[in-house]
Amino acid sequence: MTKIQFVMEQHVGMQTFYKNMRQVVDKHEQISAEWIEIAYTKSLAITKNLNRSVNHLLGTGFGMLQARRGLIHRDADAIFFNTQVPALLAGRILKHTPYVLSTDITPIQYDAWSDEYDHRIGYPPFIERYKYSRNRICFQNAQKVIAWSSWTAGSLINDYHVNPAKVEVIPPGVDLDMWQPRVGQQEADKFNILFVGSDFKRKGGDLLVKAFRKLPSERFHLHLVTKAKVAEEKGISVYRQMRPNSAELLDLYQRAHVYVHPARAEAYGISAVEAVAVGLPVIVTRVGGLQSVVDDHISGYLLDEANPELIAQRIRDVVADDEHRQAMAFAARLRAEQFFDSEKNTQRVLTLIQAAAEGRTMPNALRVRQGQRVLV
Repeated sequence: MTKIQFVMEQHVGMQTFYKNMRQVVDKHEQISAEWIEIAYTKSLAITKNLNRSVNHLLGTGFGMLQARRGLIHRDADAIFFNTQVPALLAGRILKHTPYVLSTDITPIQYDAWSDEYDHRIGYPPFIERYKYSRNRICFQNAQKVIAWSSWTAGSLINDYHVNPAKVEVIPPGVDLDMWQPRVGQQEADKFNILFVGSDFKRKGGDLLVKAFRKLPSERFHLHLVTKAKVAEEKGISVYRQMRPNSAELLDLYQRAHVYVHPARAEAYGISAVEAVAVGLPVIVTRVGGLQSVVDDHISGYLLDEANPELIAQRIRDVVADDEHRQAMAFAARLRAEQFFDSEKNTQRVLTLIQAAAEGRTMPNALRVRQGQRVLV
């Protein structure tokens, strides 16, 4: 029996990953799992009225307490961290316990999107150097670093000089038994367009609304799942109380004809993976790890530019021909079965963690070809 501690961040997207992963791990007969949830400021009600800097400082301190309280005096064979942030807060325990990291984005990539993520940058140079050094050492000392996409893997190798043999690309995936096309779906009076995203502007929800206004309202209906304050208007329905992995959310996906996620910045995008699993043609921007979800012109469309005119045109392209749309839907589901099965992908992660606990090395999915690192 391998004793593994799972230290899991609890941001919105990470909560879905955590729940999907735990569903698989808790059934594993050879693993004794302990789960440590890192919620940062979300668990501190008093931080709601504080400025961003104080909020961040308190959240970091609270996250450190959560990580160290959960890990101290534990006899784990290995530790799994999602992401490197709680690993940095864990303290000295990492000096004598092997660990595996998982991340959807590196700090350098996150800093590059500081405006979109409302993330502060521009600290004094000595602080930036210290931050980079701590992250680099944390990544390099891990037995394995699991990148959610090739985009993230490239930054780990090129920006943080992590040994390519340590880097694995394993997307988180979803429960394909739950997220699947509806059998015998009835024809709708209108084409249903779906968008799911709490951070409405960063994920391009405002651009999609503008694109929708260019479409004939008698043919299309837009469904927005978001916590943002978006006003309903003719042809637009807004859902603010949807829970991840709920039957109500699944029903919206299964009634949709196309999923659109024209993000300005997106590290990955679990909601787009859910759409692929349900067999929806998916339209996303070519940014971050989000672009890895779609096989361009096969299971959907990648947008080189997030503008309303292009979004509207791609929606028209999807629905213009039923045979074309159904072919894309079939390709989307097939892609989900190949790459985004949370059961299979979590098993791959567990194999790496168990190998780390036993001091073994595992072959990875990186190879060098013609002088370039190629992810396969």
